[in-house]
Amino acid sequence: MKKKSEDTMETEETGWTKADLQRLLAAMKDSIPNNKKMKSYISGLKSLHWNKVAFPPFSPEACKQKWITMQENMRKIRTLTELIVEAEDVIANPGCNRKGKECTEDAEGPPPKPPQSGYMLFVKEQMVSMTGTSRKNKLDVCGQRWQELSDTEKEKYCTNCTELNRQYRIKLNAYLERFDIEEQQQILREKGIKTPKRRKGEECNEDAEGPPPKPPQTGYNMFCKEQLACMTGTSKRNEFNVCGQRWRKLSDTEKEKYRTNCTELNRQYRIKLNAYLERFDIKEQQQILREKGIKTPKKHKDSLVEQLPGEPKRPPLSGNVIFCQKQMKLLKKKIPNPTQRFAKANKKWQDLSAKQKEHYKRKVDENMEKYRMELQKWFETLTAAEQKNYLTRNPKHQYLKAKEKKGFVNKPNLSQPSDSEDDDIEFSEEESCWYSDQDEDEEEEDEEDAMFEM
Repeated sequence: MKKKSEDTMETEETGWTKADLQRLLAAMKDSIPNNKKMKSYISGLKSLHWNKVAFPPFSPEACKQKWITMQENMRKIRTLTELIVEAEDVIANPGCNRKGKECTEDAEGPPPKPPQSGYMLFVKEQMVSMTGTSRKNKLDVCGQRWQELSDTEKEKYCTNCTELNRQYRIKLNAYLERFDIEEQQQILREKGIKTPKRRKGEECNEDAEGPPPKPPQTGYNMFCKEQLACMTGTSKRNEFNVCGQRWRKLSDTEKEKYRTNCTELNRQYRIKLNAYLERFDIKEQQQILREKGIKTPKKHKDSLVEQLPGEPKRPPLSGNVIFCQKQMKLLKKKIPNPTQRFAKANKKWQDLSAKQKEHYKRKVDENMEKYRMELQKWFETLTAAEQKNYLTRNPKHQYLKAKEKKGFVNKPNLSQPSDSEDDDIEFSEEESCWYSDQDEDEEEEDEEDAMFEM
């Protein structure tokens, strides 16, 4: 009762009673244009006409200043409508919804950022139970306790941290989807939120639409990535030195296992990246590669296989690709953004029944039969030298009736990355590469993986 009387006294001293404040908020809510009701706070506030809000004995400027005073302790990363609802709650329940206290469910803001490493998650848990000492001493104790943990316990914290960050990205994206692009950028700037990127060690979410993350390029890089995930409390230089020492202690069999796994990861990466890009036309592919910072690696002249004049183009090897290509053209005007358009097309493919998908599989067989006939007809127009060169250097010879010449031996690829610990270790997703190596086309086509040829 005492608190309520104090609140009443405070409003009366400033000339504003509780009834006046409630009337102000009601007038503001009624004055927001319909097309601005779900826009951001800044956008909604600019559209407000204070002359329509004002009521005796308060002028438009007095009403505006009172609102500015009221909203100082409220989060503004919401719509003006939501803020007014919170303000009404504050008037009805003084002392609630202030900074540092939990918000109502209707006044949801961006999710709190989780710790960025397993060590930081461990420190956060330890600091909660520590009292009576300086922060520096607390951190020193946390560092000692962390060093005493086993590798298994540290790995558990790293795994939990990765999961927390994955959930954070999902919640943040879900929150930002309520706003347009300009408002999203404004929210991120005001809150100091950097756009979260998927960590290199994380697997791609199956539902996430976008190019796959680049895997390590060598067995040594893969080994170091595993080791660095649980190393904290020392400089990067020291961490890499430790990785180098541990790598040298591995047996040849253990090193070969890392190399084999790395080769397989890169093979799968090339297949997934090509399959992803094949859904777009050439201009959209180039746009995606630029936006994602994926660079096209230089090829050795020996490995280049040029398409000869008149050579028919091989059709897609997947029914999904045929369906998505058709949908991409149909949705181009409705959804200009190629990534969003592909997500929509792919969603439509997932909604098809097995019988409907079977139709596109038959279409693949029909297209390939037609392609084989056209390729055979074109091949017979080549000179003997051109035919020999095509049979020995172009992986598409498998679609011809002519057999590969005996005695031909594939040259080993001498440009394989080394596993020396002297190599630069780069896990930056911004330097991911776009692969379409022709000497691997045969293997990938046999597996019916969709490959895009730029």
